[in-house]
Amino acid sequence: MTPHSRGRRAGPSSGARPNRPLRVLVVEDEAIQREALAAMCRAALEPAQVEVIEAGDGLEAVKSARALAPDLVLMDIRMPRLDGMESASRIVALGEGGPSIVFITAYDDFTYARQALSIGASDYLLKPVDPEELRKVLGAAVERAAEAARTAARAERTARRLRAAMPLLRVEAFRDLLDGALVCPGGDPVLADRLSLAGVDGQPSLAMFFEIEASVLGDSPGVEGSPAGPGTAPGRISPAAEAAVAAQDMAAAVSRLLRRRLGSAWLAGPAGPDRHGLFVRPPAASNKTAVRDWALELAADLQAEGRRLFGRSVSAGVGEHHPEEGGLTTSAQEATTALAHRTRLGPGCLVHITDVRGLGGPGPHVGDLALSASLLDAIRLGNPNEAAGLAAKLSRDIILQASRMGDTRSFTQVLASEVLVLAGRAALDGGAEPSLVRPLQARSLRWLAGGVGEEAKAVRAGPAGSMATTQAGRVLEAFARELGSLTRAAQENRQGGVVRRALAYIRANFARPLTLEEVAREVHVSHYYLSHLLKRESGKGFSEHLTELRMNRASELLTSTDLAVHEIADRVGFADGNYFARVFKRETGLTPSAYRGRVGRRG
Repeated sequence: MTPHSRGRRAGPSSGARPNRPLRVLVVEDEAIQREALAAMCRAALEPAQVEVIEAGDGLEAVKSARALAPDLVLMDIRMPRLDGMESASRIVALGEGGPSIVFITAYDDFTYARQALSIGASDYLLKPVDPEELRKVLGAAVERAAEAARTAARAERTARRLRAAMPLLRVEAFRDLLDGALVCPGGDPVLADRLSLAGVDGQPSLAMFFEIEASVLGDSPGVEGSPAGPGTAPGRISPAAEAAVAAQDMAAAVSRLLRRRLGSAWLAGPAGPDRHGLFVRPPAASNKTAVRDWALELAADLQAEGRRLFGRSVSAGVGEHHPEEGGLTTSAQEATTALAHRTRLGPGCLVHITDVRGLGGPGPHVGDLALSASLLDAIRLGNPNEAAGLAAKLSRDIILQASRMGDTRSFTQVLASEVLVLAGRAALDGGAEPSLVRPLQARSLRWLAGGVGEEAKAVRAGPAGSMATTQAGRVLEAFARELGSLTRAAQENRQGGVVRRALAYIRANFARPLTLEEVAREVHVSHYYLSHLLKRESGKGFSEHLTELRMNRASELLTSTDLAVHEIADRVGFADGNYFARVFKRETGLTPSAYRGRVGRRG
């Protein structure tokens, strides 16, 4: 019978360690035989390799096993008070990872062997014990202990890497959820695995968005050709850079507060240049009202933390709790809608979707969410004619919304100005040159400031007052068309080199943790633009390129080396061997071990 490896039981005195001798518990009621067997164990190995503990009966053996955590138990079957079979059963029952058990008996009876195996014994020896057979048993036990030590060390290294990578894993998981919630309902098929790997307790079902207020117009310039923005003195950072730093500080503050309040049932991350998102799984509550109150209290605490840290207002929008599959999609859209009402309510507001549902849209974020999103996409992707048409439609919606609010001039200026700011950012995301976008944005803002007080009357007047004849419509339409043209020109000039440099960087760095944002920074474009460009020019997205490179290299290592699967996972950029194995099987249809066996046989 061949001994098999068994794990170790956790505890301060357990765990096979390279600097600890093999701990052997000898259990025999006959003192002379017990001492002789102990002496044989000491003689079979070097003194530094073995530590022998003796027990005179089964009860004493169970106590010693519990207190001293031996690696190997050599046990007589027939003993008073508690026989070997029963005491072995109790030792096994102490917990997962107990010692290997070898029975010693004077009876070469298959019934004993079968019973010994049934309770977890790894071998049995016949009396009188042959020293050579005992040496083999002890040698196998030493190897099992060493392998257990190696396994524990690998597990600890993996755990350390995971702990070090946890912030990145959580941000990546947040981005996956954000993309799934706001772009493609249904999400990633391996999202549950990613959430688990990121240490998230359950899937979030409630969304909040926070915006750190700087000024009404954000980072738009006030003086033509001045990239620093309005009122930025020499030596001072621009409002845009200031907002970015504030958003990073806010993220750290959010993490500290949420760890105290929610444990691990949340994910947070950047959701825009000056916006932060939070996805949470609320505690169990009796009804929607209780969840709503809990969410508003949490959002208010986060707003207060933002005000304390930065001395500026933090606006918040909160969606409802949707525990059903894909419900985060709805909650995120609700939170976006709620936050957009800050245009009406002012900076520092806290808005729950149930407070504003049915009131109509406050601005371009909400009046027609799909329309405004399509406009920004058209600009990012360099489609000037499409952008101009969408801007004209959106302009009419803006003025109608403003007319319902009462002060048409003020609200039209605020809402249309916000579109100009967002559109400018979209062009920068798409790769347009800031030195061209910002002067255009400044001119458009100045044009918009004149003569919009009568816009609502013109709209309501019918065909003669169509948006083609209104100031706001003309400004937004021309601005969107020009931004689309700037983006297209920049993309046409840069796209070939960008894709080549991005793919080269991915090939050079795929064997370590790598994100789309890092590659985009390396090639000096936004991650949004790079994602679109990779897909358009190569037919594959960033994740597809990265996974393909990793799987190809893993396949080579599986068939050309004897490296363990977890070592190959580490060499191709995976911190967790189990997750690597799942991805490999998803991509190839085979587990790494099965692939190695099948391809090896063919080769």
